[in-house]
Parts: sequence; structure tokens; C-alpha cells
Amino acid sequence: MSNKDLFNIAFGQKFEYASFEDKTRIGRGGSGTVFKAYSKDKKQMVALKTLDYDHEYSFDNFIREVKYTTKVNHDNIIQFFGITQASKDLVEITLYVIKGNREIPIEGTPIDFKNLYCAAWSIDPDSTDIESTQSTPSLNAVPFSKFTQIIIDIINVTGEITPIYQSAEHNKHISRSLFERIVAVETSLRLLKAYKDEYKEFFNKQNFVTIQKLSDNIQKMKTFISEITQLKGLLKYSQTKSVQTIFYDLTTEFDSCINTLNFINTDNIKSRTEHEKEIIDNDLEELNQYLFKIGGGITDENNNISENVNEINMVKKLILDSKTNREQIQQAIEVQNKSLKIDDFIETDEIRGKKVKKYLRLIDNKAVAFKYVTDEPDTTKAKNDFRNQVAILTKLKDCQQIIQFHGLISDSERCYLVSEWAECGNLREFYNRYDGPIDVRKKLSIAVDIARGLNFLLAVEIVHRDIRPENILITENETAKITNFSFSRFFRDDTRKLAVSLQTVRYAAPEMLYRNNNKYNTKCEVYSFGILLWELAEQRIPYKDLDDIMEIKNRVDKEKYREPFTEFSGLPKEYKDISRKAVGADPEFRPTLTEMFKTLENLFEPLNPPNLSSKIPYKINDIINFAEFNYMSMKEAASTHRSTNGNLEMAYKCFNAYAKLGDLKAKYFVGYYLYKRLISTSYTEEERERRAAQLFKEVADASDEVPVAQLKYGLCLFKGTGVDKNYSEAAKYFKKAADNGLVDGMYNAGNILYTGLTDVKDKELGVKYIRRAAQNNHSDAIEFCKKNNISII
Repeated sequence: MSNKDLFNIAFGQKFEYASFEDKTRIGRGGSGTVFKAYSKDKKQMVALKTLDYDHEYSFDNFIREVKYTTKVNHDNIIQFFGITQASKDLVEITLYVIKGNREIPIEGTPIDFKNLYCAAWSIDPDSTDIESTQSTPSLNAVPFSKFTQIIIDIINVTGEITPIYQSAEHNKHISRSLFERIVAVETSLRLLKAYKDEYKEFFNKQNFVTIQKLSDNIQKMKTFISEITQLKGLLKYSQTKSVQTIFYDLTTEFDSCINTLNFINTDNIKSRTEHEKEIIDNDLEELNQYLFKIGGGITDENNNISENVNEINMVKKLILDSKTNREQIQQAIEVQNKSLKIDDFIETDEIRGKKVKKYLRLIDNKAVAFKYVTDEPDTTKAKNDFRNQVAILTKLKDCQQIIQFHGLISDSERCYLVSEWAECGNLREFYNRYDGPIDVRKKLSIAVDIARGLNFLLAVEIVHRDIRPENILITENETAKITNFSFSRFFRDDTRKLAVSLQTVRYAAPEMLYRNNNKYNTKCEVYSFGILLWELAEQRIPYKDLDDIMEIKNRVDKEKYREPFTEFSGLPKEYKDISRKAVGADPEFRPTLTEMFKTLENLFEPLNPPNLSSKIPYKINDIINFAEFNYMSMKEAASTHRSTNGNLEMAYKCFNAYAKLGDLKAKYFVGYYLYKRLISTSYTEEERERRAAQLFKEVADASDEVPVAQLKYGLCLFKGTGVDKNYSEAAKYFKKAADNGLVDGMYNAGNILYTGLTDVKDKELGVKYIRRAAQNNHSDAIEFCKKNNISII
């Protein structure tokens, strides 16, 4: 910035340096040396501050001071007159203050005022509050810096929940109610962070505890939303607390925290709670209707989500970690195929394409398909892919809309995949047999079958990646079933881009047509299904007149062209609308597979009538001495616990303090430290074990929030540590831990049940738990399966 610019900034206040008399040096200040002088122009004493060019930041500070002092005019702020120039030096001209600056308090200043004055220049700028110059600091205060990470964690959760909510298949209104609560809190926290100087009273000990509790609550809401919006996650809610109960538990705790914190921007939450019962009832009724209608292996005979869904997800997890599980997968395939012998089948003359031949099973004359596996895979990756395909096919047998897989079989020359025979061929072969339109009821029935099969794959998190008529088979009773899983992948797989052919390009989503980084997902599957619905309706190949891949790509992606429906289809408007939405150019606005099933089922049904926390009730100041553990939060204490060189004494003090406030995780950690003898206490050995068992039981019985407590209390019961031995009770708590995903719980529960330690031997249930443990790489469980010839798949 030039000198001329500086003079302009100073509103044209120009003074000749020669107009100042009796210049006397009085010290240094900020950006340079300060003199007092008499101004002939102002007819009074003024202060002259020269710019010190030798100091690295002086020039910037000088400019900043000039810019901001020109903009204020207040009796309590030093008056700025202008600038002048002495030789090469710039000089700032301000009012001269006779009694000096802030550095030495005026004699006679009250001691409290001096203390406040010193606190205002403290080391921690975030702990300083503008209002601290107007009131005595509270002994209840907690430094703002201790709140910062907790606030950031809560704000970050909003971004993490957004894609979970947007991909919700079920309970979207319940999730939205929770999501809106979290967004309201996020807004409040952003404002609180920005205006912290105006809300110094907020940063106290009680709010420090409460905001941690709120952070935990919001994390639990995030987990809850991710679980209740997808069938895989909903499985646990048919076995434990209901969705409604947990919703109210979470919102009660949330509202208690909000009331304690007295947050802004949350007034609308209270009014919204009046409508939440209706929201919950509607969402759960819609879910129950879906489960009642979906069937197809997703639900059991009681219309609850089938345990098979969980088993397939276990196998999928095993396959995703196949680098360490190849031996187990191969063993499972061998066990599965032991019962298949080539001599039990007789060949017929009927052939489908180049690879599939019809055989009859001698024992019951049932038709099966032998699909020739072209060549023995010649690479390790190809072998693993083939092995994984076989492993997953063995578990899809319970879905009525997936072609049934019986196993692998070999003769002296070849290997075959043996599966269910589809008498009517594939979907295109089926509709080509008709001279005119297929009746509406039959079209809708086929559409619902395909939607049901795709929903099953969604429940077990598998994308087919090649939905087209050739891969939809029609059985003798005209049921549609999905086949050909050679390109299928799991949701977490790195999906490779498939080569597009003239056959597949017609069904490929626009975002997958060109070389880019787009990953195949359910939205792509929805698009393919939408095109398939059009073909089923019109009984002809989409873009039939186009026989060039690039031309089809351009029509679909560049021109946004989609084949129109005609009167030939005879199908209702809702069918056409859902198909059009499914093939939309923007994948974000395509319907979900759940929504497509519901629409098609509602159209088909009339044509096919069925046969028929409370608030914290004490003063936190009286319970917790935060300084004793350096204001450590629960999250920091847990991190310290995990650290190799962590201060366990300090962490224990934190856990113990929060345990007194009823925090379940803290109670568990206190029990764990006693159980593992990690710290010295005044307890005797017997008292220590009894107290640890007591804490584990309290946490295990309170909720499923800390399942490891269920496992630990089970071990106490099993070993007689702190309680009397009780194998039956131990099995109960091991099962709780197992149902909440703990692998050790799975193995321990299975072992007790299988060996009959509870006096009630239940080998079948024992095998179920041990198999799940083996699928999760539990070494003892894997050895158990080998020893007892149990397939882990």
C-alpha cells in the first residue's frame, strides 16, 4: 500500500510533520516508537507513533491499526486524528493519554478488578470472554477448548446421516423425525461456536457432561437410523426391543439433554412430538404390510425378517475376507456337494443354448439343469470368483424368486452347476410364444416376482448387475425367477466396470455407459428393472431398430430418449409411471426397489385376492471433580484406554466419575478395570470380583448399548467370578452378546448348547451359533466345525 493510499484511508487528515513541537520519546507501542508532542493544528498534546520497519509484522499491524481506528468514534476508544510523514517514516497521530496504558494498573484499583484484568490477557484465548471484564469468573467454568471436539463430532454426524437417510428403504418418516432433531442441534452448535463470547455461562461443568451425553445419543440415533431403514439392520428389532420403544428411549434422552442445555432453535421439537406417534404408527404399519406381502425368503412363517437374511450376510462377510477364508469356503462347498453324484441323474435330449442341458433326477424324476462350466478357471482370482459364486448360490436357495441352486457335480471330463429347471425358458422366450398381448394379471404377476427377487438381493446387500430378460427364467407354473449371478457383487465390493455389448447396453444405466469412476449400485439395478418393465409391457426388445452400441448410448445418454408405452401393454398408469421414474436420467430421483415392489404389488393384489432418560437429577458440581482428570471427556478417556502408553489411572478416574452419573459405557469400563486388575483400589480380591460382576450385570440388563458387558457377565457366570456358577444364565447372556454381533458370544453360546452344559442339549441351535462364529473367523469355532464335520456355510 502506498503512502498516498494511507493518507486516503485517513479520510484526508494530512498534517505537516513540522507542525508538531516539543516532541519527547515516551516508549514503544505495538508497531513502533511513541512520542508525545504539541500539535499546533489541533492546539493540544497528541501521541505520535512511528512505523518500525525492522519488525517483521510492523507494517501490517500499522496498516491494520490505521484502517480500524478510522472507523470508530467512541468516548472509550482512543481518538485517531490522522497520519503524517517524518523523512521516510510514517507516523500515526492519536490522542495523548496522560495516565499510560494497560500494562500497569492505576494505583488504588480494586484487587478483583486487577484479577479480571489479568484474566483477560490469559494464555488460552478461547477461554477468555468479553464479559469476563464485567463479572467475577465462575468456579464452575470449563475451558471452551474442551467443548470444541465434542461440538465438531456432533456437527460431523449430520453429514454422515444425510446419505443414510437418502438411501432409506423403510421407516423414512421415523428417520426424518430424528434427523430433523439432529439438524436443529447442529444449527444451535454452529451459532454457539460462533457466538461463544456472548454465551460464556454455557461452558460450565453440567453442560460439559450433558453435551457428551448428547453426542453419544446422536451417535446412537445415527446407528438406529442406519438399522431401521434397511432390512438387514431391522432383523435385530424383531429379536430385541421394538422400533417404537427405542425411538422413544432415544428421543426422551435427547429432549432431556436439550432442556438441560437450553439450546436455541429447538422450540419446534416440542410441537413435533405431538405428531410422532402417528408418524411411527404409519411407518411401522407400512413396514408390516411390506413384510406380510414380500415373503420370498425375506420373511419367515410369522412374517418376521428371516434368520436366513442374517446367515447370508455372514457368508458374504466371510467371502469379502476370502484371502484368509479360502480353505473354509472350499470346505463348505465340498460338504454341500457330497450328496450330489452324477449316477443319480439321467441325461435328456433337451438343450438350452450352448451350455445348459436338461437332466432328470432318478429318485423322483424331477427335472434339473446342468450348466457346463466352460473351462477350469486359469487364474487364482478367477478360481476365487467362481468359488465365491458357488458359496453364495448355496445360501440363496430360500428365496422363491431366485433360481434354486443344488450344487456342483463332475463327470470324468466336465464340471456342472446343477440348478432348478425352468420349463418355460427365459422371459423373452416366454413372451415371444404369444401372438398377442399377455393378459395384464400375468404381466403384473411376473413384474411382482422380479421385484420380490430384487428386494431379497437388496436385503442381503447383493447387486446382480445384469438384469435383463435372458436372466429371468419362467418356471412351469409361470413364476419368474432371477438367474445368472456370475457378475454379481456385494455392496462393499470394488465393482469392476462390465464390458457393454449390444445385448446389455439396452439395460445399462446412463451413468455406467462411459469410462468414469461411477460405481454400480442399486440405482443402476433400478434402471435395468425399469427397462425390463417396459419390455414386459410391450413384449418387444427396447431400441429394437438400433443395432449400433454407440447409437444406443447417444440416444439414451445425450438425447435422454426412452421408449414410450403404447396401448398394446394394457397396463395401468401407475405401472407406467413407476417404470418411467426408474429410467430417469438422474439416479438420485429414481425410486427405491422397495417402492417399486409396493407399487406393483398394490396393482396386482386386487387381481389376485389372498386366501387369507430422564434429566440429570443432581448437581454435577457435587459429584465430579473435573480437574482431577484434567477435564477429560469420555471419548478422550476411551482413547487413553486404548493407547499403548495411556495413563490408565487418569482414564479410570474419568470413567468412575461418569459412572456415578449413570453412563453405561463408563460403568462397563469401571467393571473392566476391576475385572482385569488394571488399577490399585481399596477393594479386597473378593470385593473387587463381586463389584466387577455387579457392574457388568447392571450394564448388560439395562440395554443392548454395551454388548461386551453381556459377554463379560456371561463369563463371570460361567467361571463363577464374583457370582455363583450358573451355566444356564451364562448361556442366556452369551446369546444376548451373540445376537448383538459379538463373535466370542456366538462361540460360547454355541458350545454350551451343543455340549449340553445347561442340562438341555440343543445341538441344532448350538451349531447355528458356532457356525456364525466360524464365519467371523473365530479360530476355536473353525476348529470345532472341522472336528465335528460342520459346514460353515
